Formats: sequence, C-alpha cells, structure tokens
Amino acid sequence: VLAGLGAGFGLLLAYGTARLFVALSPEGVPRLGEVNMDGGVLGFTLAVGVLSSLCFGLAPAWQAFKLDLNDTLKQGGMRGVASSYGRLRSLLVVAELGLALMLLIGATLMLSSFLRLNRVNAGFDPQRLLTAEISMPDFRYSTGAQAGNFYHELLNRVGALPGVESAAVASGLPPNLMQIQDTFTIQERPTPTGEDDPIADFLFISPDYFRSLGVPVLRGRTFSDADRDGAPLTVIINQTLARRFFPGEDPVGKLLRQNRSNPWMQIVGVVGDVRYAGLDAIPDPSLYVPYQQHAWAGAYLVVRARQGALALVPSVRNAVWSVDKDLPVTDVMTAEQRMDQSLSTPRFRTLLVSVFALLALLLAAIGTYGVVGYSTAQRTREMGIRVALGAGKMEIFRLVVGQALALSLAGTAVGLAGALALTRFMKNLLFGVKPVDPMIFGAVSVFLLILALVASLIPARRATKVDPLVALRYE
Repeated sequence: VLAGLGAGFGLLLAYGTARLFVALSPEGVPRLGEVNMDGGVLGFTLAVGVLSSLCFGLAPAWQAFKLDLNDTLKQGGMRGVASSYGRLRSLLVVAELGLALMLLIGATLMLSSFLRLNRVNAGFDPQRLLTAEISMPDFRYSTGAQAGNFYHELLNRVGALPGVESAAVASGLPPNLMQIQDTFTIQERPTPTGEDDPIADFLFISPDYFRSLGVPVLRGRTFSDADRDGAPLTVIINQTLARRFFPGEDPVGKLLRQNRSNPWMQIVGVVGDVRYAGLDAIPDPSLYVPYQQHAWAGAYLVVRARQGALALVPSVRNAVWSVDKDLPVTDVMTAEQRMDQSLSTPRFRTLLVSVFALLALLLAAIGTYGVVGYSTAQRTREMGIRVALGAGKMEIFRLVVGQALALSLAGTAVGLAGALALTRFMKNLLFGVKPVDPMIFGAVSVFLLILALVASLIPARRATKVDPLVALRYE
C-alpha cells in the first residue's frame, strides 16, 4: 500500500514537472520533444513500486520469521520484532545522509562555479548591442573584393539609421562564435626545432568593431579606411598574444604573418582580451585584420544602439536587404541574449543537480526524524524509568538528540568519503572552483548536521514530556 501510494504520488509529481523540465532545458538537447508520460514511464513506475514493496517488506518479515519465541515474549510484543532490525533502519538513514551530503556538495560546487561563470569578464560590453548573422552565397561573393564592397555599403547604411551609435562586421563574435584558428609566425623569431607554430584566433573586422563592442585599445591604433586593399598589410593583436610572445617590449611595429605562406603584416595596435571560445575558456591569442584586406563571404553584424537594441531589428533587416534583397539575416539577438544562451547549459546542469540534492536532503531529514521518532517511541518505558529514577528533562533531551547526532556523524563521514572520491570527476564541469574545496565541504557538512539535529528536536521534546506512570504501564 505504501509503495503504491508513493508510486502514484511520484507519477503525479512527474506529470506536473515534465513540462517545466522541457521549458527550462537548453536548446540542442537531443529528442527533447519526445519527453512525455507514456507506457514506458508507467511500466517503470509500476516495477519500482513492486520491487520496493518486495525488498523493504520482505526484509523485516524475514527477521520476524526468524525471531526466538522466548526472547520475543521477554521483550514484550512487537518490541522484539522492532529491535531485531533497528540496526538496519539506522544503516539506511546513514546511507541516506551520506548520499544527500554527496549530492549537496556536488550541487554547491556547481552553484559556486555557475556564479563565478556568471560574473566572468567576457572582454566586451553586451549592453545595447544587437548582433546578427549574414549568410552570403559563395557563388555570388566568390572574391574578397566582392564581400568587402558589400560590407562597406552595408555599414554605411546601417550606420546612418536613427538610433545607431556605431556598426561593425566581423568573422567572429563573443562569447562562443569563432570561425577560424590558424598558425602564425613572428619575424626573426623562428619556431624552435621540433615544436609546432603557435595558434591564434583569426578574425577580419571593420574599423568600428572595437568601439562597437567596447573593447579597450591598450596600445597603438585601430583600423581605418586607409587599411584597404593595396595598402600595407596591418594586424592588431590581443593582450594575451602580446604578453606571451612580446614580454617586456612594445609589439607595435613588429611583423608577423598567418601561417608560413602569407605575406608579413605589421602590428599597429594591442587590444584587450575577448573570449571567443566560451566564458569558461581562457582567452586565446587573437589576430585581427581589416576586412578590406582579408574579407570573405559570411560575417556577423554588430550594432551599438543609443537606447534599446531590439527596436533596431526591423530597420537593420531592411538595411541589409536594401543592399542585397536575397540575403538571409539570421540569428538576430542582443549580445545579452547571447551571453544568457551561452550560460543555459551550465545553468540547467546546476538546476538539475540542485533539485536532486534538495530532494535527497528532504528524504534524509524525514528518514532521520522517522528513525529517531520511532526509536524514541520504542524506548518510552525506558524513558519513564529514567525519569522515575531522577533523570532531568535535559538528560532525556540529550539522550535522544545524541542518537540523531551519532547517525548524522556516521552519515557525514560516509558522504565526505564518497564526495572526495567522486567530485574529482566533476573537474570538467567546474569553473574557478576546485573539486575538493575545504570551505564547501565543511560548510555543507555542518549544514547537514544541523538539519539532522533539527529533525530530532520534535522526538526529543516529546520524550521530555513522558509521564513516568504512563510510561511504566506502556505495552
């Protein structure tokens, strides 16, 4: 009966939360649309209910079957049956507490990691920034000059729109859109024998790209209309590349080239780091080149609005189509939406683990309360004798709470051992947090101990009110 009621309640709870689960899931989860309450779910629930009733019903029944009649009569009725498997109940509660602690530590680690990830500096200002992808067919824009002419005309029209502060195009966008990575070499600094050439993000950009994104220029200058086809080749590098390959010197004026087959380009500026491989990735070395010297078909449009960015969507679309009416303008969203989208997967993982941890914590608290309460009820006669012999309320209180404390300490020890063994496998899911964080381990352990003690307060308070006369006549 208990297993059936539990399974039925579980089905109702699952039915109510399935849609919420789908709604909160990030995009790209395979077969997400197939999540529903079907025959397979009902069959699984029925199997769990049957197995639960068999496993947890047969164990005490078998213990009762094996009882010695004389011992049972001496202990008084069902108290003999209860005492025979009291240790098993305690072991189950210890296991519950241990598993709850493991889940709670994992959830706290992921929550701490997510909060750090949410505060990470992406290297640009996403406010009032509209972004869109412009897909261009290769057969119509087969040369860099054709693509460059299109971008030039597009930027002129978008930049003239009311409410636009600045506009730019680029072949990549933060926080996780990067098309090309390539090797590079620095003049008069040959790569050591046996080592591969270093790799950097490679982007073409328009002159107002850094201004539109709010990326600081640390040294030198940005690109201008003078950096066009036929002019000396120029390049801008990020702070990571400058720090790693030009330590203690000014890189402006130095020469480098993309892989070993391209001409040399002069470094004209150094800009701040921007994260193109995700918010949880360390910024890679980056090379920026002017679009009029290195453009190709397909880019991202970036528009800095004076006020609301989404209000510019219709006029920006029309500006693109006024240059080429057949080009699709896709993936239109604000930079803040892109940032939120990049956090959707870690947010969802953290939410799931946190929900599981809270459920486990609730079950552990209920289990502790149940075992301590049941054990206290079984010891009512003992409590009455203790009170009759002069035991005070605080002694009775400490006796009951001490039992809960012993269970919670054992569960905490089991949970800490399990967490130490398993959290190391979470390393790839964490950002800025060590898998074994002493502060988190300690704080969660203390929290679980307090919760277990709170769960024992009601049975302990009830025990202090035992009437010795009533207790001595118990059973």
